[in-house]
Amino acid sequence: MLLTDIDERKRAETLLAGEKRLLEMVASGSPLPTFLEALCRLVEDNAANCHCSVYLIDEKDEVFQSYAAPSLPSSYSDAIMGLPARPDVGPCGVASRLKTQVIVADVDTDRR
Repeated sequence: MLLTDIDERKRAETLLAGEKRLLEMVASGSPLPTFLEALCRLVEDNAANCHCSVYLIDEKDEVFQSYAAPSLPSSYSDAIMGLPARPDVGPCGVASRLKTQVIVADVDTDRR
């Protein structure tokens, strides 16, 4: 029980330090791509076996624009770039339309 409490406390301290770094980046006016990459890295560092990405949507054309996916292969991001932001276009399309987090165990086998 004690080891679990210590692990959880360390995890909470690490997350808090990461959040502080992100707030400092905002306050200092860091460029958006730099901030979003740091955000993705914070998520990945605190969630085992996780890849995080952030894609912006061009409001005019309603298509995905790649923005931050530091640990995903560029071929993955390149494949999403320019796709329509619709629920039938993969987990990212679902997330964009439902405005909610979508977690997929394996993108390659996900039916969307």
